[in-house]
Amino acid sequence: MYLDTETLPSTKAPFHPCLDGWRSANANARIRGYYIEEEKLRSRSWDCCAIGEARSKYPYLIEYVKLPFLDKGNHPKDRVLFSLGFKFYSAVEENKFNQCDLILDQIEQRLNELIVNS
Repeated sequence: MYLDTETLPSTKAPFHPCLDGWRSANANARIRGYYIEEEKLRSRSWDCCAIGEARSKYPYLIEYVKLPFLDKGNHPKDRVLFSLGFKFYSAVEENKFNQCDLILDQIEQRLNELIVNS
């Protein structure tokens, strides 16, 4: 049976904003048993980490600001994404693959909340 998308309501329905780049990196690291240095470096940058991947796909959802207590670069204005970004970086540094999966799930859930509430 095919779903007729023309009959769907026009309300904002939840979707799954998959962070496939970092999911792939995490799967490869799990197979290797560790993250390579390039992946660790990417996890340290707001432009390349999981939040950065999300922002590249959904720039209208994630506003970056310069925070006074952090001296370099711009950071997500959304406090939930900010916190999840730091947790993700720590999990990558410590090769905690299951924790990375959970944090990616939480980031995707937060993106979903931001979409629904926008």
